[in-house]
Amino acid sequence: MTFLIGTFIYHEPLSIYRIITFACIWSALAVYSADTLVYAGRERRTQEYI
Repeated sequence: MTFLIGTFIYHEPLSIYRIITFACIWSALAVYSADTLVYAGRERRTQEYI
């Protein structure tokens, strides 16, 4: 949200490096979240069999 406010409301400069950094951070967050969800699903299934 802060990124969008700075870019569109305050007209801060947006270089290609910031766009790449923004994409990398959100991609890493998506991978981390997906891994956490998959691991939680595995843990839940193994506890059902116990």
